Amino acid sequence: MPVFRLLAALALIAFVLPAGRAAAQEIGQALVVGNERYARMVAARGAADAAQAAETLSVEGFRRFGGANLSATRIRAEISALVAAREEGAAGRIVILLAGHFAQGRGESWFLGTDADLPDLATVGAQGVALSAVLAVAADAPGGAVVLLAPSRRRFTAGPGLAPGLGVLEAPQGVTILRGPVARITDFAQRALPERGVALGTLVEDWPDLRAEGFVSTLVAFLPEDISAPDGAAQRRAADIAAWESALEADTPAAYRRYLDRFPRGLYAQEARAELERLTNTPERIEEALGLTRAQRVRIQRELSDLGYDTRGIDGIFGPGTRSAIRAWQRDSGLTETGYLTAAQILRLAEQAERRQAERERADRDYWNRTGAQGDEQGLRAYLERYPDGLFAQTARARLDRIEQARAEERAARDDAAWRRARDTDTSAAYRDYLDEYPEGRHAEEARTRLDDLAGPGRDAIEAARAAESRLGLNPVTRSMIERRLDALELDPGPVDGAFDARTREAIRRYQQSRGLPPTGYLDQPLMVELLADSVRGFFR
Repeated sequence: MPVFRLLAALALIAFVLPAGRAAAQEIGQALVVGNERYARMVAARGAADAAQAAETLSVEGFRRFGGANLSATRIRAEISALVAAREEGAAGRIVILLAGHFAQGRGESWFLGTDADLPDLATVGAQGVALSAVLAVAADAPGGAVVLLAPSRRRFTAGPGLAPGLGVLEAPQGVTILRGPVARITDFAQRALPERGVALGTLVEDWPDLRAEGFVSTLVAFLPEDISAPDGAAQRRAADIAAWESALEADTPAAYRRYLDRFPRGLYAQEARAELERLTNTPERIEEALGLTRAQRVRIQRELSDLGYDTRGIDGIFGPGTRSAIRAWQRDSGLTETGYLTAAQILRLAEQAERRQAERERADRDYWNRTGAQGDEQGLRAYLERYPDGLFAQTARARLDRIEQARAEERAARDDAAWRRARDTDTSAAYRDYLDEYPEGRHAEEARTRLDDLAGPGRDAIEAARAAESRLGLNPVTRSMIERRLDALELDPGPVDGAFDARTREAIRRYQQSRGLPPTGYLDQPLMVELLADSVRGFFR
């Protein structure tokens, strides 16, 4: 604890020691707890602002209990202190204001401490305070007790048997319950509740967004007109000390600013400014105040990467990787290593990245002029190997595409020429030569098929087929009829002259293949009859 905080605590003790005067001015007790920062749950935004109501109520003459961001144990201790004060003779009104996360289940509701961790029905009693107990404390001042509840609008995950929020509450006799948003509940406690001579039922009529339950009288004033608050210098001193105590408990820039707004020359103004300086001038706060957008964070990450600092991703999120990169850059730049940036550092980083980019572009252009600009394939590939994303990468790829296209067209032309030579020769050797040169060529499949065709039956089978045809004793007329039929089938038998030459034999082989017969190129009795019959039928059509 800083020395001035200890002195402040001692001053507060010294101020409250004259109990006789304080007791005479005490009009009641106020328990105010604003739990905003939860250790393991989503923050209940704005809940800590409820401390402002505690300051006002303290000035009005209420003895103050509670605090900001309290654990369940601390909350119970503050409630116990209030109960002990009542048992020791303290009287008057009771005001209880609870802001933060609430849970409900099985007919009960609980106000959760900041140490709550996924409470369920079995564990919530240890992680929070049952509202039935809170209402029982308030019942000690029937007709003069109000319980103000401000559940956070931000939902959290509750365990089995529980749900976030407030359930149905049963107000004890003479106790008023008010529910609403934390800002409105706080305003009500500061502005409406201290009014003298006005009943709560009348007060809440001007606050339609607050829900009133239980004892809501329009006849009985909450604070009678004959109850007065401390006055003069004592009143201001009490308010000053109460405001400072609240600021210390919250320990946030907003809390210290609120204190200074109310007491710019207060008892603790110097200490408040020192605390404000401590909290707002941290590297983290300075960067936070810049309000960097996601796009700006992405640009910073890219600049760090361009300078050779690994951010482990360019996503606009300043995680451990980016913070480490910032620290490394700060160290190399002779700056204090904080991992957080100032406006001047962001400008310096941008200038360094811009200079580095200009250097890269100059080197890029120079290498292009020495390699890719010449237009040859070797130079283009050398440029892309060094600068795959360079200034001229797109141009280099386009030129390579044209070179490869021309090469492919030339290769296809050579392939086609080799195929024509093989086809004109039409021998097994010619087709093998083609396949040796172009095993995956455009006509490779046709070449293999033709090789299979030429392989045909074995030599013995061909000799047997030749002998069988010879035994048929075909005369020129019969041969001409067969040639005419083959020609009609567009099998290219050559001239229809009654002489079977190589073209005729090839046509016969093609006919045999179409019928699923061994392609010998010679006729047997059934095949001859088939061809002649087809020829005769064609003649009479």
